[in-house]
Amino acid sequence: MESKLYKKKTIILLGGPTASGKSDLALKLAKLIDGEIINADSMQVYKNFPILTSQPSKSIQNSVKHHMYGYFDTNKNYNGSIWLKHSIKKIKKILLDKKTPILVGGTGLYLEFVSKGISYIPHITKITKKKVERLLIQKGLKNVYDFLSDIDPHYAKKINSNDKLRIIRALEVFYETKKNLSYFHKKRIENNR
Repeated sequence: MESKLYKKKTIILLGGPTASGKSDLALKLAKLIDGEIINADSMQVYKNFPILTSQPSKSIQNSVKHHMYGYFDTNKNYNGSIWLKHSIKKIKKILLDKKTPILVGGTGLYLEFVSKGISYIPHITKITKKKVERLLIQKGLKNVYDFLSDIDPHYAKKINSNDKLRIIRALEVFYETKKNLSYFHKKRIENNR
């Protein structure tokens, strides 16, 4: 992110597990400090699931300005890169309005993108995806996780051993690039210093 804009400006990040009171705290804080709330939950961005994803009610959203809740079509692909692009625009606007952006959500990765930047990870080919898919079928999730622990112990410790999607993603990156996911995360942090 453009560091000049954010120097000496306050951006509040509130993260935590589901039903831990993040939204209530964000609402109280926004009222107290004249802030605006930006969604950092990967599911609450979708239009058609306000109840299922526990989006704030319309009356709550009207009491304090909320951004990026229920705004994205469920038929389109959404990812952290899209979220970051949209949230940066919202952050800039809120800061220009002399208010405090409060990012709130359970998607820690999104909050990490704001604080540390986003990792560049090369495109994964279909061949590599199929290779990892076959590996998972042949070896099973536990053995594949154990292999991930050997090639990327730092990342493996950060994720649950049953988190199939993250395990697959980490192995796809490894097979595609011959570098582990921690390498790309470290590179991101170094590039944002």
